[in-house]
Amino acid sequence: MGLYYAHYLIPLDNSFRPEPERIAALIDALTAARFIPRPEAGDGPTYFLDDWRREAAERATSAAQEPPKPWWKRIFGSATPTRTNLLDLVDIDRPFAVPLTEESFAALADRAVTVGWTIEDPLADGLAYPFEQSPSRDDPPNYRLLIEASEDFRAETINHYDGTGAVDPHCRCGEDLSYARAPFEDVAIRRLCPSCGSSYQPREKLVTFTNGATGESQTIHGGICYRFAVVIDCEKSIPPAIEDGKEGKLSRRFLDACSEALGVELYELGSYS
Repeated sequence: MGLYYAHYLIPLDNSFRPEPERIAALIDALTAARFIPRPEAGDGPTYFLDDWRREAAERATSAAQEPPKPWWKRIFGSATPTRTNLLDLVDIDRPFAVPLTEESFAALADRAVTVGWTIEDPLADGLAYPFEQSPSRDDPPNYRLLIEASEDFRAETINHYDGTGAVDPHCRCGEDLSYARAPFEDVAIRRLCPSCGSSYQPREKLVTFTNGATGESQTIHGGICYRFAVVIDCEKSIPPAIEDGKEGKLSRRFLDACSEALGVELYELGSYS
């Protein structure tokens, strides 16, 4: 079983979600620091909205009705029709314009949005690697740099191998606020409790987990639970430090670019699966 790794940079106030203008400033800062390519440097970023089901439903409803079956098919029956996959009715990933257009700002203000850059060989493209330890040129890394913003909280288990590091999704009143977020059944947690009206506070939750690189047990407030995050989705392109049995850390330059643009304090955590 191979190791998949994703690294999260989360506001210390987990409930923080920046305005679109602040996210635009973050994109400018990461571009200026060469962590993401300039628009003219190749394929641009894409974005994905959680409201894909609404668009797919609209397309399915407006589709032409199936023509009436011949009398002999009505009598003797026919093969069960294949059920249409809603994902086939809509483009999940859409081009995200940089510099930001009116559509880009509207996407960043949506209920839930993910903007992503695919980085296949940062060294060859003249980009800076976001982690502290530089990779080998003989084995160039590839990853996705994601900016995620959501109305509700998104949550991730820190260590999927032993199931540690999942934040408790219950309200103070005991209500379970978790639900499956479309389309890939990721875990989300309601920001407001439908039973008592209280705001969910991830920082009140102590999360204990096993560090997948060092094997040490750690405890942290909030875990990987956020309304906004910058994510380095490495998949199997593991950062060098983790391959050496150390904890993966983002470079100071990357951390400064993000914190200064957002104007908030941040913390980082990795997820192993």
